[in-house]
Amino acid sequence: MSVDNATGIGWTFSGLAIGASQTFSFETVIVDTVPTGGISFNGSTGNAIGGTVATITDPNTSATASAYSATINWGDGTTSAGTITGGNGGFNVAGNHTYTTAGTYPIAVTITSVGTSQGSSTVTDSATIMAAPSAITGAPVVTGPNGAAFSGTVNPDGLATSAYFQYGIPRNAQGPEGAGPTFTQFTPTQTVGSDFSNHTISASAAGLVPHEVYEVQLVAINSAGTSYGPVQTFTTAQNAAPPPPVLGKQVNVQLVSGYVWIKPPPGKTLGPAGDRAAGAALSKGQGFVPLTEARQIPTGSEVDALHGSLKIVTATGHVGKTQNATISGGLFKLAQIRTGISKGVTSFALQEGAFQGAPSYATCKANGKKAADQATIAALSSKTLQLLKASAHGKFKTTGRYSSATVRGTIWTIADRCDGTVVHAIRDTVLVQDFVRHITVILHAGHSYLARAVASHK
Repeated sequence: MSVDNATGIGWTFSGLAIGASQTFSFETVIVDTVPTGGISFNGSTGNAIGGTVATITDPNTSATASAYSATINWGDGTTSAGTITGGNGGFNVAGNHTYTTAGTYPIAVTITSVGTSQGSSTVTDSATIMAAPSAITGAPVVTGPNGAAFSGTVNPDGLATSAYFQYGIPRNAQGPEGAGPTFTQFTPTQTVGSDFSNHTISASAAGLVPHEVYEVQLVAINSAGTSYGPVQTFTTAQNAAPPPPVLGKQVNVQLVSGYVWIKPPPGKTLGPAGDRAAGAALSKGQGFVPLTEARQIPTGSEVDALHGSLKIVTATGHVGKTQNATISGGLFKLAQIRTGISKGVTSFALQEGAFQGAPSYATCKANGKKAADQATIAALSSKTLQLLKASAHGKFKTTGRYSSATVRGTIWTIADRCDGTVVHAIRDTVLVQDFVRHITVILHAGHSYLARAVASHK
């Protein structure tokens, strides 16, 4: 801090927020003795600057200064006139300025007497302007099918700052969790510092979904605010092709079109890299993971193909032999029989209420109205909750709430409706088992069969 030559008394200035106009008020302090033509200042701490002026007398003419002007140099290349109130013996000065960049700036205030007695005095100090931190997200580095390394730069801008990376799969309304924010996972928070220097921040992520697009962003926080770096995009690596399916234990799946999501059964994962944890975080604890590459999944897994289609390859029980089916449009649990007369039959059982917004018979109720008109009741009864379409080469079975359909290679659909389960044979024949009437029906191509519900939903 610089001090006035006349009195040795200085002033202090600090603690402004960046981008805000600040007002400086000079305190009135009586000074008994100053050199001819001189002005002295006394200071305070914070946003105020103190100063006084004594009666200035020209020793040659005995004239007294009657007016003063103030100039403030803000230290960032700009100056402005200060507003002076008061006069001989005491005065106040005010000035406004906006800093656009955080940092430390030298400030100089010059008071000049105007009139028959000329004199001036200048006092200087530095102002530290602190702000929300700056954050720059670096380009991520993919480390494998399930991992990535993140880096970035943070400038604390004078305040104690912490930082972390947020990342996730870009959301769309077609996943099981519906629309939502992109960032669902976070790296541990790191302490950066409180200076005005750039600091390199790095972190890593594991348990990522293979062959999937991710977004990542660096976040920096201090008491002045939160800053977000630019969003960076990366794609995880793809795994090698899965091994052959295992009868009754493992099946192979591959995305055909749209969006398909997989949820492993309790206690099992979709692979050694821990995507079960990633999927749980991704889907608000529902455990669904997007199908992004050919992979092997355990039987008992749930498959959401409501907005997509997939190819499923299973073992037949004969060495080296497989069977396959292409499935679309349903939410189902996958299973396979290992022994007995039905050995090798792969089944897809329609599921309801698996997550918020999933197909559910609860939507069949007429909103609690006791006197709904006949048209409303009819429309509600035929409402389709979900329809699964299958094209198979081998032994497969689809099951709805009120019936099942067994095939040995054909194309067919099964739909759960409010009034029952409908099976439609598109090609060849389908064996339909009605759970309500306890009968079996052979359904030929082009025909449908409705297994009616035990009771209508009201």
